[in-house]
Amino acid sequence: MIRDRRLASVALLAVCAVVLGAACSDTPPRVNVYGDSLSFESEQELERAFRGEARLTSVAQGGAALCDALPAIEQDLDRRKPTVAVIQFSGNNITDCMQLAPGQPLEGDDLVAKYAADAELAVARLRQRDVRVFLVGSPIARQPSSIAAINAEFARLAQRWDSNGGGVSYVDAGAAVLAPDGSFTSTLPCRSDEPADLGCEGGRITVRSSDGLHFCPTSTGGTEPCPTYAGGARRFAEAMARPVIDELDGGILPGL
Repeated sequence: MIRDRRLASVALLAVCAVVLGAACSDTPPRVNVYGDSLSFESEQELERAFRGEARLTSVAQGGAALCDALPAIEQDLDRRKPTVAVIQFSGNNITDCMQLAPGQPLEGDDLVAKYAADAELAVARLRQRDVRVFLVGSPIARQPSSIAAINAEFARLAQRWDSNGGGVSYVDAGAAVLAPDGSFTSTLPCRSDEPADLGCEGGRITVRSSDGLHFCPTSTGGTEPCPTYAGGARRFAEAMARPVIDELDGGILPGL
């Protein structure tokens, strides 16, 4: 089962989440993030983005697949239901629930079909309990992978729910770390809040690891916290958080 990484509360102010149908309360909305190494790398930036807006819980681990998160989703629904669930997975197939048999991981169309089916299960269960769901598109990697196909399945699932009552949205957060034409890039133009001591050099900053998948400039493989500033993680986290915050209170993230 995926390791449950619980972040401390990042908000104490009262929020009345009218858009989400929640009652006005002194308890801030709960946002649970279920994801893989890309969400794990982005945890600190997600915490920063949601500060003052919601109580954030991250359930993310490098190498995890969506099927690994299904038990955690059930536990959270039984224990302390979130207001919002953010689901991000890019196609890992190394854990037991992604194996046809020991040493035979799902690949290609079978892998994509498994992710699509697990997303259906997760969304249906969350919506049964009136949890608002955001399905997150991951950034494509340098090497060919199933990421784009999984993103497309997430987008189609959100569209189906939108046509039948809503409550589910697709967020193309991966685009925040890609080139303007949607292709892979390892660097992007520096933002105004990214000076030289954060890695801006010649007007550009590293946003992807040398492995062509993760965000940390020193390439930790997505299993350890990044020891330096990661511009890709900040961009991805803010893109994930922005539509949630917009829906919670109509605001926008600072510094964009």
